[in-house]
Amino acid sequence: MQNAAMTRAQIRSKQKKRKAKRKRLFWNIVSAVIIVILAFAISVIFRGSLFGSGKYIFGFQSYITLSDSMSPVIQKGSLLITQRVNPEAIRAGDIITYKEDSEVLTQRVVDIIDNNGAVSFVTMGDANEGVNSRHAPADNVIGRFVYAIGFAGSAMLAMRNPVIMAICVVCACALIIAADSINRRINRRLRRKKRHRRRYPQNDIKTPENNRQSKYGNRNNIEIIMRSV
Repeated sequence: MQNAAMTRAQIRSKQKKRKAKRKRLFWNIVSAVIIVILAFAISVIFRGSLFGSGKYIFGFQSYITLSDSMSPVIQKGSLLITQRVNPEAIRAGDIITYKEDSEVLTQRVVDIIDNNGAVSFVTMGDANEGVNSRHAPADNVIGRFVYAIGFAGSAMLAMRNPVIMAICVVCACALIIAADSINRRINRRLRRKKRHRRRYPQNDIKTPENNRQSKYGNRNNIEIIMRSV
């Protein structure tokens, strides 16, 4: 009976410890995510782009879409991720980002023209009625479309507002402090329980006698107090 009670107590103790560790892991993840978001927001303020304006990072570059010309594939306000590509690997149907004068456009390739080795692309927005009158030279191609994060671009533009940025930074710092406080409290509770188990290992055995002692106190102490009265 005592061994069974001990086993149940050990299982219960392990379950509580596992639950506390899961809570601690959750709040650690929350803190890490908030720090990443905060760093991302700060990079938006000082760089204006996820990977840096006009620079490739590991072959990728990002832009904010300002029109609906490629909807529904790419919505207005999305964060557009492009990958550097060899123009020879581009095929009809690919979505490319390229420079046209001082603008950066993202459209779908509908045809490829090879004029004595000078390759250019006929492009068209999915939401447009006709093709672009100006062809995109291969040298102007920035990259091929990889992924679009909906409304992330609009969020980045909003972050450039100093008031909104300040509010986000304050909220992020408050959440980080709260997560750290919860983690400290969980760690203190685990350490306190560990010290208690080391000092009173017999209390881990949930027997009826221990349950009565924890609820009403030690019976011998009660009897001594009654005699003294």
